[in-house]
Amino acid sequence: TVPFERTTCRACGLKGSEFYSCALQLRAEGRELGREELDWIASIVKEGSGARARDPMAFISKTEDTKQGRDIYLGSVKWARDIAREIVHHRGGTIEESRKLVGVERGSNRKLYKFTILVRLPKLRPGDITEHKGRTYLVHHLHGTKVALTGLDGSMVSVEGVAARELPVLARAEDVGDALVLEVRPDGIQILDPRSNLAFDLGERPAGARVGSTVRVMWMDGAPKLVPSAGAAVVGKCKTE
Repeated sequence: TVPFERTTCRACGLKGSEFYSCALQLRAEGRELGREELDWIASIVKEGSGARARDPMAFISKTEDTKQGRDIYLGSVKWARDIAREIVHHRGGTIEESRKLVGVERGSNRKLYKFTILVRLPKLRPGDITEHKGRTYLVHHLHGTKVALTGLDGSMVSVEGVAARELPVLARAEDVGDALVLEVRPDGIQILDPRSNLAFDLGERPAGARVGSTVRVMWMDGAPKLVPSAGAAVVGKCKTE
């Protein structure tokens, strides 16, 4: 007769009890997180789970969606920090970390904490339209507290810190459309507005515009206004302001 005793490892037992060491809070400044952002973050977490498979505490205890964003409860504080840094690296934003004393470990008297890491994404997203020093720009990409912008002529500028946070949202990426170029002149172009099917003369000439091509426009007071295109960026020429 061979006696068997069923046991559960500490990590699996903690996971089954919804234990967590860190609450990773995902928010956005002045707006709700978009579906694309939430799906992208979920893929980052999933990829991280595979990469940290040898860490028994790298598990997701639970996930909760709130009005403000999403909370992910993780078994590993280090893993939560890695995820937060990767999100901010690719999408910009800030990271705030806090901790709360929850008890003392028996025997060692080691203090036990639960951590909260808040990732706050910027109000601007890649593809949005903003204004800087009186000029219209497209948000090319974000990195930490820096925002790279593309102008109508294809030039790129980088704005960071407080100046980046104060950049306004003129139009969201999903509210920008394509307009057909009917005529190109030295002082501007004529386009066919896709909403009204009316021709508009515009006093600006974006880089690469030619008859029969399309340009990106947003609408202000019912009229189209030229906005930069991501494809017009001049690679390698980015001025910091």
